[in-house]
Amino acid sequence: MKSLSLEEIPVISQKFSEKEALKKALNCYADNKKAKIFISKPNDNSFLEEKIVIVWDKKHDEFGKIFTTKYFSFSKKGILEWGHENNQIIIYK
Repeated sequence: MKSLSLEEIPVISQKFSEKEALKKALNCYADNKKAKIFISKPNDNSFLEEKIVIVWDKKHDEFGKIFTTKYFSFSKKGILEWGHENNQIIIYK
Protein backbone atom coordinates (compact mmCIF):
# COMPACT_ATOMS: atom_id res chain seq x y z
CA MET A 1 0.00 0.00 0.00
CA LYS A 2 1.15 3.52 -0.82
CA SER A 3 0.57 6.50 1.45
CA LEU A 4 -1.14 9.42 -0.32
CA SER A 5 0.11 12.98 -0.46
CA LEU A 6 -2.09 16.05 -0.81
CA GLU A 7 -0.83 16.59 -4.37
CA GLU A 8 -2.23 13.21 -5.48
CA ILE A 9 -5.81 14.04 -4.46
CA PRO A 10 -7.90 15.42 -7.33
CA VAL A 11 -9.42 18.89 -7.03
CA ILE A 12 -12.98 18.85 -8.39
CA SER A 13 -15.19 21.86 -9.00
CA GLN A 14 -18.49 22.05 -7.16
CA LYS A 15 -20.18 22.62 -10.53
CA PHE A 16 -20.15 18.83 -11.01
CA SER A 17 -22.96 16.68 -9.64
CA GLU A 18 -22.21 14.29 -6.79
CA LYS A 19 -22.26 11.38 -9.25
CA GLU A 20 -19.81 13.12 -11.60
CA ALA A 21 -17.53 14.13 -8.72
CA LEU A 22 -17.37 10.55 -7.45
CA LYS A 23 -16.37 9.33 -10.93
CA LYS A 24 -13.45 11.79 -10.86
CA ALA A 25 -12.51 11.03 -7.23
CA LEU A 26 -9.48 8.91 -6.32
CA ASN A 27 -10.05 5.37 -5.02
CA CYS A 28 -8.24 4.89 -1.73
CA TYR A 29 -8.40 3.43 1.75
CA ALA A 30 -9.27 5.77 4.61
CA ASP A 31 -8.89 4.29 8.09
CA ASN A 32 -8.47 0.87 6.43
CA LYS A 33 -11.83 1.05 4.65
CA LYS A 34 -12.43 1.41 0.89
CA ALA A 35 -13.31 4.97 -0.04
CA LYS A 36 -13.11 7.74 -2.62
CA ILE A 37 -11.36 11.02 -1.87
CA PHE A 38 -11.26 14.44 -3.51
CA ILE A 39 -10.98 18.13 -2.77
CA SER A 40 -14.12 20.10 -3.52
CA LYS A 41 -13.36 23.51 -5.03
CA PRO A 42 -15.94 26.35 -4.90
CA ASN A 43 -17.28 27.81 -8.13
CA ASP A 44 -15.38 31.07 -8.64
CA ASN A 45 -16.34 32.41 -5.21
CA SER A 46 -13.27 33.67 -3.40
CA PHE A 47 -15.11 33.78 -0.06
CA LEU A 48 -15.48 30.01 0.09
CA GLU A 49 -12.70 27.55 0.84
CA GLU A 50 -11.78 24.16 -0.56
CA LYS A 51 -12.94 21.14 1.43
CA ILE A 52 -11.63 17.62 1.53
CA VAL A 53 -14.30 14.97 0.95
CA ILE A 54 -14.10 11.25 1.78
CA VAL A 55 -16.95 8.93 0.76
CA TRP A 56 -16.66 5.41 2.16
CA ASP A 57 -18.01 2.38 0.27
CA LYS A 58 -19.45 1.13 3.58
CA LYS A 59 -20.37 3.23 6.58
CA HIS A 60 -17.44 4.30 8.79
CA ASP A 61 -18.00 3.63 12.50
CA GLU A 62 -17.23 7.22 13.53
CA PHE A 63 -18.02 9.35 10.46
CA GLY A 64 -20.81 7.48 8.68
CA LYS A 65 -20.77 7.40 4.87
CA ILE A 66 -19.30 10.88 4.17
CA PHE A 67 -16.66 13.03 5.85
CA THR A 68 -15.91 16.61 4.82
CA THR A 69 -14.02 19.53 6.34
CA LYS A 70 -12.31 22.73 5.25
CA TYR A 71 -9.85 22.43 8.14
CA PHE A 72 -7.33 19.89 6.85
CA SER A 73 -3.64 19.36 6.15
CA PHE A 74 -1.14 16.57 5.53
CA SER A 75 1.72 16.87 8.02
CA LYS A 76 3.18 13.64 6.62
CA LYS A 77 2.36 11.58 3.57
CA GLY A 78 -0.68 9.40 4.30
CA ILE A 79 -1.78 11.27 7.42
CA LEU A 80 -4.75 13.59 6.96
CA GLU A 81 -5.01 15.93 9.93
CA TRP A 82 -8.33 17.70 10.35
CA GLY A 83 -10.09 20.06 12.72
CA HIS A 84 -8.45 22.29 15.28
CA GLU A 85 -7.11 19.46 17.46
CA ASN A 86 -5.13 17.63 14.75
CA ASN A 87 -7.42 14.59 14.59
CA GLN A 88 -6.16 12.07 12.02
CA ILE A 89 -7.35 9.76 9.27
CA ILE A 90 -4.82 7.45 7.61
CA ILE A 91 -5.07 7.62 3.79
CA TYR A 92 -3.42 5.20 1.31
CA LYS A 93 -4.01 3.48 -2.00
